[in-house]
Amino acid sequence: MEIGDRNALLVIDVQRGFEDPMFGPRDRPEAEANVARLIDAWRLRRAPVVFVRHDWPDSPLAAGTDGFEFKDVLSGEPDLLITKSAHSAFHGDRDLDAWLRARDIDAVTICGIQTNVCCETTARLACDLGYEVGFVIDATHTFDAHGPDGVKVTAAELARASAASLHEEFAQVLSTDAAIGGYGAGSGGTGVAASRIRRPAPGRPRWRPWAPSARSRRTARAPRAGTTTPAARSRPSCPGSRRTCSGSRPDRYRRAG
Repeated sequence: MEIGDRNALLVIDVQRGFEDPMFGPRDRPEAEANVARLIDAWRLRRAPVVFVRHDWPDSPLAAGTDGFEFKDVLSGEPDLLITKSAHSAFHGDRDLDAWLRARDIDAVTICGIQTNVCCETTARLACDLGYEVGFVIDATHTFDAHGPDGVKVTAAELARASAASLHEEFAQVLSTDAAIGGYGAGSGGTGVAASRIRRPAPGRPRWRPWAPSARSRRTARAPRAGTTTPAARSRPSCPGSRRTCSGSRPDRYRRAG
């Protein structure tokens, strides 16, 4: 997949607020410089660039604060600016999916902050929506975290886990050099052949809300003698979590990037 007018660069949450000490140690100090390289490469080829920013109230990323602003490596005006309060760039104040489809864009390349949170979430959803996805791992970074057992997981370990989860399943995980040089099948080991990533088949809907099957609807309308009508079902939410699939949740559980 080459840089061009059908491959949009998504720059996720590269905001000043992430410099706040509350986030703790990070990995990949070269990430921001690589983001700048990607932006320059996309603009050189007149390819679409999308900037995304996170509004996290009562945090270093809150709208109206200096931390909400983009870091200096993001220069110039994007082709689309999205503000979000959920993890995915597809759940912001602008309909990213509709914007991409209207321009016949069928691929996205992702970089930004944080590797394992908003960047990974956006990559997974983009794949499920039918886009070819490039995930530029060395143009992202994240922070140390602690598991439910209280054991620290370093930023480098989290990034490695994200790369392993996305690789061949949701995206081509690649380097900045590979992204700028063009990637896809035959990328010399820096990416994954697009044909090996499972995406919705051409001509099938990219995504649709859950709905009862035709059989269950028939059963609900006309139950057979001696049977009871099945209870109404609703669209499932993410199991075992306080989070909903739309990304909205109580403020104390909300996390940006």
